[in-house]
Amino acid sequence: MEYGCSEWKYRGLSVCQNTIKVSRLLVEKVLLEAIQQDLFTEEGFAVVRQ
Repeated sequence: MEYGCSEWKYRGLSVCQNTIKVSRLLVEKVLLEAIQQDLFTEEGFAVVRQ
């Protein structure tokens, strides 16, 4: 599975020039790593404890 522009997929280049597609696994990996870096800190734990 991949993420990409739905306008390009369904309506073509006349509507959207963005033909970039990104693997779902890559997107999830990058997002989860960023979330972990933000949450798994002392500040993040403090917010959860409140």
